[in-house]
Amino acid sequence: MRVLSLSFLVTTMATPVVAAPQLGFTTLVLLSHPIQKLVMLVLVIATVSAIAIAARKLMAGSNLVGGSAFVKALRLGGPLLGLLGASYAAMNIFIGLSGFSEPVNAVIFMPAVAEAFAVLIVGLISGVVAVIANWAIEARIDREVLRVQ
Repeated sequence: MRVLSLSFLVTTMATPVVAAPQLGFTTLVLLSHPIQKLVMLVLVIATVSAIAIAARKLMAGSNLVGGSAFVKALRLGGPLLGLLGASYAAMNIFIGLSGFSEPVNAVIFMPAVAEAFAVLIVGLISGVVAVIANWAIEARIDREVLRVQ
């Protein structure tokens, strides 16, 4: 047993450790699949739109119409679209891995896993922003309605 552990120690010490280049979020987005880019772009545009709608509704005075349905739909639609994009990326990962006949090192497919999580996180952020914007809009509507009566 001692010989085995020493040989393992010698072989691990003799093999050089090569650090993989760091993959940042912007590089991840730029290198991602075009469908993933499209999903992330749609989610970012929808999130910015929800913020703009909430700001317009909060500054509108006594005008209470318009935009609330979009923000309410984005509360659930953003995370679901992110989950759909992550599922599509995971499907592509598994299809790619099924083409190999021998075990694949995790370093090979981890950028694709990071891409799937990035789409999911953008969807979750979109949903959180929509929930906060919806709370602000509903509070504004409640204040306006209660003040009138």
